Amino acid sequence: PHNSARETQMFVATLTNKKDIKNKFLKMSPSVTRSKKSYRLAVIDLGTNSVRLDIYAVNNKKVSLSFRDKTMIRLGDGVYKTGRLSKEGQRRCLRTFMKYG
Repeated sequence: PHNSARETQMFVATLTNKKDIKNKFLKMSPSVTRSKKSYRLAVIDLGTNSVRLDIYAVNNKKVSLSFRDKTMIRLGDGVYKTGRLSKEGQRRCLRTFMKYG
């Protein structure tokens, strides 16, 4: 649920480490970085085998990892045989996203 006291913004970018967060996200989102001295940033990494959620605390442009969860979802199970994502792999992925919700 959206809380009117908090601002939520979404960015799609390739972020591979904390340096990328500083170099890419902080430059891409000047309205967030100028208006707030501290906030949290969530990064979801969805792969064919696992999904990872990292939550970073950004305080005065200092970035630190505050939470990490990695779940093996096997989204790509059987994709090389069928050329398609399996229904069960999709269900595991959606359950994981719902857990993060």
